[in-house]
Amino acid sequence: MKKIVLIMLLVILIICGITTYDSIVNKEEEAVSLAQSTTNTSWTITEFGSQGEEQMMSFAIEGNVKGLVIVDGGYETVEGDVNNILETIKKHNNVVDTWIVTHLDADHAGVFLNIMKNHPEVTIKQVYTENIPELEKCKASTPWEVDWSTYEDFVKFATENDHIKSLSEGNIVEDVIGLNLEVLWSYSEWVDTYSSNILNNGALVFKLSGKEESILFFADVQDGKIGNELIKKHKESLKSDYVQIGHHGNNSMPDEIYSIINPKVAFIPAPNWIFENPNKVSWYTAEKIRNLLTEKGVTVYSDKDCPVSVTMK
Repeated sequence: MKKIVLIMLLVILIICGITTYDSIVNKEEEAVSLAQSTTNTSWTITEFGSQGEEQMMSFAIEGNVKGLVIVDGGYETVEGDVNNILETIKKHNNVVDTWIVTHLDADHAGVFLNIMKNHPEVTIKQVYTENIPELEKCKASTPWEVDWSTYEDFVKFATENDHIKSLSEGNIVEDVIGLNLEVLWSYSEWVDTYSSNILNNGALVFKLSGKEESILFFADVQDGKIGNELIKKHKESLKSDYVQIGHHGNNSMPDEIYSIINPKVAFIPAPNWIFENPNKVSWYTAEKIRNLLTEKGVTVYSDKDCPVSVTMK
């Protein structure tokens, strides 16, 4: 009799164990399934071109499941630039997960300032920008500039808001709507010593990597010496499927860098008077870069193609 009871107890324990194990496995599978259903597996990159003749830069990156990243945005006072970004933000319930302001020129930081000032319904969770050079150094490096209101307004917001953070070369930010953000360049004393126009040449150069593909942003970096530094220090990280060409195509990056990047798509944020250069202005090099890239089989987009979208995996 005792043996029968012991056997029955053993059977009950085994059944309970199997049931508990199945329950744990099912819960784990449900958790994995839920995580997969709420995690981005692709990202739509949209470039918004200039609404007029101004040079500017504006990108939105949207996850296929959720999330929004804005890169720069255009001018504070150009209605079309502002509306492009606002309409995109509205699709995401007025929430921007991350806004990356590459540097504090009006054609890059303006839309961010407009929304901060005039649209309290918009929530911006995190803002990243360059190491911000001192104003007097900026003025000394670009004496032809007379309007520093964009710089001053942005710095004011940065001092008042903890969610605005400067990034330095080498910084890595994980999980920007599922993307990995790697900073390859930002303002430092090197720029003071070896370059001019420190606001442009201290702009963020960064890479956003998905599960299989990546996009590289050069912002307004325009000095060939910086290109050589990037090759020397970050050659392995330069390889990208998509690339934004620096300084609206008006840059002196060494040709070698485009071979290293080896992109399939390049964005040149430039209006036609720069991109096609009908007046043959010597320092407008977008046409040269376009020809160099198209010869390599790269698809090149400029403002005339915008808005234009690609899907990154």
